[in-house]
Amino acid sequence: SGGRLVMINGMPTAELSAAAFKGLGIANYSSAVFNFVPSVARAFYEALVKGDGPRMDRLLDAFYRPLAELRDRRKGYAVSLIKAGLKAIGKPAGRVRPPLVDCTHEEEDRLKSIIANGSAVAGYNSSLTEKQTQGNRCLAGWRRERERTAGRKRVPLSLWGIRK
Repeated sequence: SGGRLVMINGMPTAELSAAAFKGLGIANYSSAVFNFVPSVARAFYEALVKGDGPRMDRLLDAFYRPLAELRDRRKGYAVSLIKAGLKAIGKPAGRVRPPLVDCTHEEEDRLKSIIANGSAVAGYNSSLTEKQTQGNRCLAGWRRERERTAGRKRVPLSLWGIRK
């Protein structure tokens, strides 16, 4: 449509492959991290767009790779970690539905540490208030976009897709 290539990325932790896709000219991806640490997701996207490889590497090492390692412990943990991340920032979203299982307390503690490390590298205040403020801004933007496109035929996409 209009000579543009649209990419729908359903990969877990899309940031791990974002630089490779950018090399192909695709700078957009869908990030589950926006659900619980939008400041880290935004910092990574800004580094990607600006071509700031060292900052991307620091965020990958401090946040995204440890998150992926935690996610890979058990099948279905991508959903469990989003819910645990929301709980960690004071916005609990309930338990996962079977057959998925919730994270253990040890894994929730590890996730809190990963969030703190990622927030520190992103350069944002890692306090609950800041995270909640960032999340509320993202939600408001999503709602505005949803209202703007009301009535158009849509393909179901991730709730928090990043768009240029």
